[in-house]
Amino acid sequence: MKYLCILLMLMSSFFVSKADNKIRIIPDSTNQFAMFEISRNHASQYKISFANEKGKVLHKSVAYIHDKPTIISISWKDFSPGFYYLTGSNKKETFKLLFVKKK
Repeated sequence: MKYLCILLMLMSSFFVSKADNKIRIIPDSTNQFAMFEISRNHASQYKISFANEKGKVLHKSVAYIHDKPTIISISWKDFSPGFYYLTGSNKKETFKLLFVKKK
């Protein structure tokens, strides 16, 4: 019974580790880019938009995301300090990230 539990734990961790649905914000020490890394189990095309805190869209693009991490970088060197929202969406999901640009 003990070995069966260990085997089940190993099998379940194998399947969990296969999931590549990840999104992470990448820090930029130069404060010139808003960057994030995304990967998805099921490849899909995403509409990417970057808006200020008032909802004004400042950048639009399309990215094809798959299981290997894709880095998306948006130049914001000319933007004022404040809050910005990055939204990505396809037919099945939408994600939204908050970026803060400091002085």
